[in-house]
Amino acid sequence: MLKIIKSLIVLLSIILVLFVVIGLLLPKNYVVSRSIVIDATPQQIHKYVNNLKKWPEWSPFAEKDPTLVFNMGDKTSGEGAKSSWTGDDNSGSLVITSSSADKGIKYDLEFLNGNIKTQREFIYVMEGQNTKIIWEMTGSRDTPLLGGYFAAKMDSLFGKDMEKGLQNLKNIVEEKNNY
Repeated sequence: MLKIIKSLIVLLSIILVLFVVIGLLLPKNYVVSRSIVIDATPQQIHKYVNNLKKWPEWSPFAEKDPTLVFNMGDKTSGEGAKSSWTGDDNSGSLVITSSSADKGIKYDLEFLNGNIKTQREFIYVMEGQNTKIIWEMTGSRDTPLLGGYFAAKMDSLFGKDMEKGLQNLKNIVEEKNNY
């Protein structure tokens, strides 16, 4: 019996050491990227991406948490535009850091009380008469030991929401452009 207990302790120790070593070696940086092709020009898409007042129309996060309350800054479109939100599940803020009707926007986003900070962007790429829009999120999880594990999970945590948001954006832009 004592031999079994010793073996279990050794096994658990090995698992713990492996967990720590792997956690220290995993990359802390991450990139999550999704794209969709929209039957519209970059300028037509830009009206919905650049204007923070329009984000609740297509944002996947507003759908996920109907308790979200959005607060707009004094400036709501273009570089320097700000928005914040609070809800039962989340709170956060974003600031557009650059904006181009031809190329897209970049913005800084914080949520979970500032515990997660990411840089995100929408990139417009012409494909014939259509526009491919790429929604990309980059960041780093510098939490000692667990940061690499969190970074590895970012794609599975946010990828589906980004896909849903892009599909919502496509539906709205294409519907508005067909009238």
